[in-house]
Amino acid sequence: GQISSLAPFYIFFVLSTLMATGLVLMFGINRVIKPLRSLSEITRGFADGDWNRRAEVLSNDEVGLLASSFNDMADELSSTYRSLEQKVDERTRQIYTAAEVAQNITTLSNVDEMLDKTVELIVQQFGYYQASVFMLDRSGKYIEFKTGFGSATKDLNEMKYRMEVGSSSIIGWVSKNNQTRIASDVLDDQLHLKNELLPEGRSEASVPISIGNLVLGVLDVQSTQPNAFSPETIVLLQTLASQIAAAIQTMGLAESSQVNFEEIERLYRSSRLIAEANSEVEILKISGQILGESPYPVIVFHLERDKDVRRFDNS
Repeated sequence: GQISSLAPFYIFFVLSTLMATGLVLMFGINRVIKPLRSLSEITRGFADGDWNRRAEVLSNDEVGLLASSFNDMADELSSTYRSLEQKVDERTRQIYTAAEVAQNITTLSNVDEMLDKTVELIVQQFGYYQASVFMLDRSGKYIEFKTGFGSATKDLNEMKYRMEVGSSSIIGWVSKNNQTRIASDVLDDQLHLKNELLPEGRSEASVPISIGNLVLGVLDVQSTQPNAFSPETIVLLQTLASQIAAAIQTMGLAESSQVNFEEIERLYRSSRLIAEANSEVEILKISGQILGESPYPVIVFHLERDKDVRRFDNS
């Protein structure tokens, strides 16, 4: 009878224990298991390429610290990935620009057209403020604006902008020393010559266009942002400057060869016509006509037997 009277108590005790155990399990699942499962799903999505996935931090316990650490790691990885994407994109544009300039050099026979296309590609591909090419004049004393692409190009061309080689300026220094000079911030560079036509310039890169020790000109690029020229970009600009120098040399040799061929053809034609002439007067007349095709003024003198001078003027 005593045992029977205690049965309801035992039943209530057992049921209460089971309910308490269930509540503890439910609390543990909601507090630990579900956050871990959610964090596992977020991690799997992040690994699959969803770089925007982040864990929700709901507590300050171990699970909350784990979620916070995951978010920090995800932010760092995302930043590194974006940086790598930017570098790959910049390197791709550099390769494309160098290839395009090389193609222009092989397809364009005009130096001016090749220079115009080069500065246009530099500005369009990298978003620089101004890209300009300066060439030394025949005296070698001044370096003159040849072509450019940017807001100041028209004014620089109209004013026939030039500066003295070795002058107190970045371009003048580069043209004299045949070395690349980079101004990461023009406000801190003593050689930077402020140009009213380029008021927003904050950084500048000047690269000599040279063949060995012979300086032909300067490739100058300016940006509105400080520290705009990375080491890879500087290498690209130096490569482009070398390509320009080689193209100028090649085209110059081609023009010289063309002139030589024209001279040979003129000489051959002259010899044939003179050989076919029947008199001295005809020989002088043919010679005057042929020499008259020369780009220079020509005067032919003929010494007569009585030493008087007869002149055939063909200018």
